[in-house]
Amino acid sequence: MVTDIGEALGEGIERLKQLPALLVVPALVTLLSVGDLSTVLERRAVGDHVGVEFTFPVPIGDLWTFVNTPDAGAGSVTVTPPGLVDASVSLYVVLLGSVLYLLLYGVLAAGYLGSIQAYRRDGEYDFLANVREYAPTYVGLTLVILGVGLAAVAFAFVFPPILFLAIPVILAIGYLFWGAWFLVPVADLEAIPALERSYYLAVSESDYVVWTLAHLVIGGVLSLVATPVVVGTSIVGVVLGLAFVVPAGFVLTVASLRVIDDLAGRSEQHREPDDAVEAY
Repeated sequence: MVTDIGEALGEGIERLKQLPALLVVPALVTLLSVGDLSTVLERRAVGDHVGVEFTFPVPIGDLWTFVNTPDAGAGSVTVTPPGLVDASVSLYVVLLGSVLYLLLYGVLAAGYLGSIQAYRRDGEYDFLANVREYAPTYVGLTLVILGVGLAAVAFAFVFPPILFLAIPVILAIGYLFWGAWFLVPVADLEAIPALERSYYLAVSESDYVVWTLAHLVIGGVLSLVATPVVVGTSIVGVVLGLAFVVPAGFVLTVASLRVIDDLAGRSEQHREPDDAVEAY
């Protein structure tokens, strides 16, 4: 792997020391996930929930990215693609809540990832300037991913014999396009070009595959440790999660940004000779 995983994680730890104020964003996203928060805080049974979340790289690693909440089922294992919201209430509430949540999520992701990348590049950042610059792209990106995911599920329900394909399709979407979130500030791309470039990296770069698997494993281990603590101790667990799990999510987000930055730069170098030949 050209991009060293240890170096990527090391940069994440270093940026955590330099940018602690940005932890407000994943903490806010954690508190805005009312369903997960209320499920944990209202839970009466203690110490009997076992679960794990395997997640693809996400733009904002909040507490629920790594904690398997009881409504997912005791002893459950789930894989969560970025930009998709789990819910167990009515379809209309899910749709409305998902759209509103993703609109706000896109705005926060714009300021969050944009600021991290700006600091990596320039040593400083302007959160609001990054929101203004990237929010329209991120909102478009979240809605595109949500729309494709919902279309796949709806198609499966219309044709029940292929219902079993819905989950693999959603997981494929998560794998192929998680890089788009990070390509927006790294390569200054709009939503569709970012999705196209992410697809190209996913199918042509081994480092993309390796980091995806590494993120799944690291996130899974973190989830195995965090889930029983957070779920089993209610409000104390949420506070502990905000103090320890959210910073770990920040480290993984920075590491993902580093990997995509390296891959994007390498893919541009590969394209330059072809462009030069065409120009000649």
